Amino acid sequence: MRARATLLPLLACLVSLGAPRPAGAQARGPIAVILNPSNPENGLATEDLRHLYLGVRTAFPNRAPVLLVALPALRERFYAAALGMGDAQFRRYWMGLVFSGDSALPPVEVGTEDAVKQLVARHRGAVGFIDAAAADPSVKVVTIDGLRPDDPQYPLR
Repeated sequence: MRARATLLPLLACLVSLGAPRPAGAQARGPIAVILNPSNPENGLATEDLRHLYLGVRTAFPNRAPVLLVALPALRERFYAAALGMGDAQFRRYWMGLVFSGDSALPPVEVGTEDAVKQLVARHRGAVGFIDAAAADPSVKVVTIDGLRPDDPQYPLR
């Protein structure tokens, strides 16, 4: 019974991974990766980001467990740019992890950039992505491969 109680929230997260994007225009600017301000990481390599969002890396150096946060309006662009995966491929990957008994948790999807920032600001190990123009001091924008979102060579566009 305990395993079933643990599995239900994971299944809910997986179902939300397949939820349609909210209506409205999608921003086309760079995508900022954000962390909790207390997280010691200031930058990530693309491979580190990949390891986080694929459940390979489940804790930060400060031992805070990773909490993945996803924004449906940007997820397709983010998964393509950061992971080289389509949305359906990403969902299948996580379904396989969950059903294999892996301890990594799939991303929690929240509907707005403000909600992503609030969740990331509340959890030490949270990592999320938002349109770079929506970033504010409540979260820490990290570099990717040493580049900031305003750099023309920034990889998450």
